[in-house]
Amino acid sequence: MLEGQDQVYANQTQENAVNFLNALRKACPTRIKTILTDNGTQFTDRFLRADKKASGKHPFDRACAQNEIGHHLIPPHERTHSGNPPANPFCLRQ
Repeated sequence: MLEGQDQVYANQTQENAVNFLNALRKACPTRIKTILTDNGTQFTDRFLRADKKASGKHPFDRACAQNEIGHHLIPPHERTHSGNPPANPFCLRQ
């Protein structure tokens, strides 16, 4: 999948997030120790729970745990952690 070609997922789903993580592991020449994601439902169940804490039972969390990869979430609304400048709805990127 990542061998010399781009892979674009049509939807941001839990299954696609896990598939991407597995493909990344296969393509990465070194061990992945930690992954930092946003708080999207494809990565966490944090905001679906009353206590606002990740359960660890989300498919992406389980995939990380099975592969001994730490999974950290950026603080909500922290653009500085995402690596992207603030969104501009009038700017198109290619």
